[in-house]
Amino acid sequence: MSVNKRNISNNSLLILGLVFLLLPFIALIFYAHPFADDVLFANEVNKYGVFGGIINFYFHWSGRYIVMGLGLLNKWISTATLYYHISLFLYLVLFGSSIYLFYKHLFLFLKINIKIFISTLITLFLIFQTSPDLFSLIYWHPGVSAYLFTISIFLLFVVNILSYLSDSIKKPAFLIFGFLLSFILGGCIELILPFILLVLFIIVMRIKHIERGKRILILSVFVFYLIFFLLFLISPGNYNRLEVSDMLKVDHVFIKSLLNFSMVNVNYLQNPVYLIALLLIGIYLINKKIIISKMDWLKIKPLWLFLIIQVFMFFYILALTKIMGILPGRVANFVGIFYLISQLFILVYSISYYHNRVLHIHLPYKSISKILVTLILLFTFLGVYPTSVHKLVQADKIDKSRYLVFSSNFLHASYTLFFEAEYFKRFYKAQDKTLENAKLTKTKNLVLNPYPDNVKLLFRLKKLAPDSTETITKDPLIEFYNLDTLIIKSRNEVE
Repeated sequence: MSVNKRNISNNSLLILGLVFLLLPFIALIFYAHPFADDVLFANEVNKYGVFGGIINFYFHWSGRYIVMGLGLLNKWISTATLYYHISLFLYLVLFGSSIYLFYKHLFLFLKINIKIFISTLITLFLIFQTSPDLFSLIYWHPGVSAYLFTISIFLLFVVNILSYLSDSIKKPAFLIFGFLLSFILGGCIELILPFILLVLFIIVMRIKHIERGKRILILSVFVFYLIFFLLFLISPGNYNRLEVSDMLKVDHVFIKSLLNFSMVNVNYLQNPVYLIALLLIGIYLINKKIIISKMDWLKIKPLWLFLIIQVFMFFYILALTKIMGILPGRVANFVGIFYLISQLFILVYSISYYHNRVLHIHLPYKSISKILVTLILLFTFLGVYPTSVHKLVQADKIDKSRYLVFSSNFLHASYTLFFEAEYFKRFYKAQDKTLENAKLTKTKNLVLNPYPDNVKLLFRLKKLAPDSTETITKDPLIEFYNLDTLIIKSRNEVE
């Protein structure tokens, strides 16, 4: 067999394997169901319409005009969950595409598109496998349209700059894309601001290496973003939201931020799938003797780069801790994705920096890679390693017997897909029918079965199965279906 045919065969097998590992995560998207804020957005649309809802949110709750708009466009109708599923899937496609383009323009040594595609699939799997909160990452529209969408647009924002620097796009296209992406980013999650300023800082530090004619144009897209961010910043709704936030006292912030910072690092350092994958990527780059050209433009030692990123992440988490305390799952996902991508960048940059030394190292790549791939699959399918510290801290009650068991998100997703998802789907189909009938018959006091408390990935758990009958008078569903009260049966009544 020729070398080219062998490479094509190996790449095809690798892609099939990665798709297999991603399949349970993606398949579960089509079982997700609208929840909580989805219904709040629907109520807002019913009262004000989409544009009126954006204005109302802007003045009374949030200046995130893009995020609010996406939530309002996804008006929840219980009989139209297919639209909900398709929108979640499209957000995931956008996220994967943004990673693909980011790698293509940053890691110039990945000249072959199939290698970039494989790198993207690996990154997606690592993100899903290490996520502390899969529900808000890919199965809940308000979380996906806010956080995952923001990261996607940020990566495209950086891609636009890298494309212009490498002459892949012309000046008019760069300015148009820069303006549109800045407008979108300005109305997304404000947590992205420090990362945009970090990119700006890097460009300013390397400004003398950029062609004089391109400098002003590149800086102009950052001015565009800051103008639109100012539009977000002056929103009266932001300050209404902050007034109801539980701000931490100053003397608790530092300790809490250390805890948050430690959880982000430990979440990855204790995950053998992530660590072995990094080792495998490093050995691959060294074995193939890939001289990663144009990756050493920072002119800084890898250790210093690692420390700078760690310090940046600490102060970033410090600011988040002041407002939020222990980071919510969706924010932990947001921070974690940047942490993971930054560590991959440091690995590649380190090999580039020391390429004269490491490329002369001779390793039995085939033997080592087989062992490492076997270990990755072993930990993925067995999941016997410490669970996410974030999950333990967030949990009300920790089952000590599960601390070292079933920590693999792939395993959880697969179990949910094959043993719980259909039950979850049937439950909501029955509940939606009951609610729709109540609306048609103008029922005011409706009795419902408790929500399922065994489906861990598809539903945000709270007190879903009460020990005694619970009467609810304030809930988004009550407003949406014109009810007075919801009566939730106790667990004993349905057992």
